[in-house]
Amino acid sequence: MVSPELPKHNYIQYLVTQYNEFALAAKSFGHPKEGWSHGAVHRNVRSKFGSSTYLVPVERFEEVVAYVQSRINKTILGKTNKAHRIPNYESFEEFVLKQRGE
Repeated sequence: MVSPELPKHNYIQYLVTQYNEFALAAKSFGHPKEGWSHGAVHRNVRSKFGSSTYLVPVERFEEVVAYVQSRINKTILGKTNKAHRIPNYESFEEFVLKQRGE
């Protein structure tokens, strides 16, 4: 499970938060998100991986990361950032170094 692996758990949590913020930002682009909820990404992960977001086997960590990152990249803000060469999220390595204060 990803959950006991604290850096991996925290990184997925970071990506989920990033996705939620990017999805909510769609409103500022004139796209109402009626029916959208913060739990949507968790339901999608459960549907795709057959397990709760934080209980996916650690062996599938990279798959979950790639999936959530792709969801971030598909948001309007994600596409806008890409066009302006602005990163949508930190890499796992960058995230871990930042968490360690390095």
